[in-house]
Amino acid sequence: MTLKLSNVNTATKPFLGFTSIVPESVPVAETLMGGQMGSENDQLHIFFFPLMAPGHMIPMIDMAKLFAIRGCKSTLITTPHDEPTFLKSIAKTKDSGFDIDVVTVTLPLKEVGLPEDCDNLSKVTTVEIRKQFMRATMMLDRQLELLIEKLAPNCLISDMFLPWTTEIAAKYEIPRLTFHGTGAFSFAGTVCVRLYEPHKKVSCDSEPFIIPNFPGEITMSRMQLPDLFREETDFIEFYNKVKESEERSFGVIMNSFYELEPYADHYRTFLRIRSWFVGPLSFVKSERVEEAVKRVLVREEAEKMRRKAKALAEMAKGAVEEGGSSWSDLGALLQELRLQRSAHNKI
Repeated sequence: MTLKLSNVNTATKPFLGFTSIVPESVPVAETLMGGQMGSENDQLHIFFFPLMAPGHMIPMIDMAKLFAIRGCKSTLITTPHDEPTFLKSIAKTKDSGFDIDVVTVTLPLKEVGLPEDCDNLSKVTTVEIRKQFMRATMMLDRQLELLIEKLAPNCLISDMFLPWTTEIAAKYEIPRLTFHGTGAFSFAGTVCVRLYEPHKKVSCDSEPFIIPNFPGEITMSRMQLPDLFREETDFIEFYNKVKESEERSFGVIMNSFYELEPYADHYRTFLRIRSWFVGPLSFVKSERVEEAVKRVLVREEAEKMRRKAKALAEMAKGAVEEGGSSWSDLGALLQELRLQRSAHNKI
């Protein structure tokens, strides 16, 4: 196992047209509001463990910065290959005085028959290599245990595709939160299809069905479902482990915000899944959306879409600012984690 703490002084740049919603340079005093920062003994220490893939790492890095700005100690877990990217991304946040670091674990690629440079899902080219790669992630269990023993976090936030981390968190009696990179609509819909199996009650792949117990009477056909619902594959077994692990975890944290998600209440109340909406951790610049609209639409329709894109961007920004829905949801989560820590310390 490799253990390294970050100590660099480089700037962060936007990634492929996305702009971080997390401020890169914020005076430490600004986080004192609402009692978010206290003594070192009062500080929550959170582990952030993303899947090794760009679309999973980027929002997790932004989330770690957000938690640090709210007074937590944030520790990101990555591989030696991706460590420079992580260090560069957190540099300004760390230099501003916030408590954020990076530690590394080493994927046992040789043990699963993969070359040493196949250390990120972006390099995976076949289904078989993907299976080997995921087996390698499962073999990180002992390295994660050693990190927990050494650094004693109060909570583990890990990617949904690292389901084995629930058992490790339980072993060390700390909460594990499952991170979902998308929103409540897709995941609530998936849960309802999985629970009620409406696709098995139609006669052919093109016959429509309504997703049961799901707001809005959403109609689909078997042809529109992911493969995991339409045929028996190895991924189905893994997906079931993901969902079972999620159900045993402390809850779900989502990269979305309440105003965008009318399905947030359905996800929390009807499906009874504990969840916190703390996003958008990053969002597409409204001007980029407007440029795309200009290319595919004209006149009145384009103007209407531009206005909608700008309104959504403003709504997203408001959600993460002080007093916004995501700001408040994160505050509620941090309070629950403090209560969990206090209860554990009394045992």
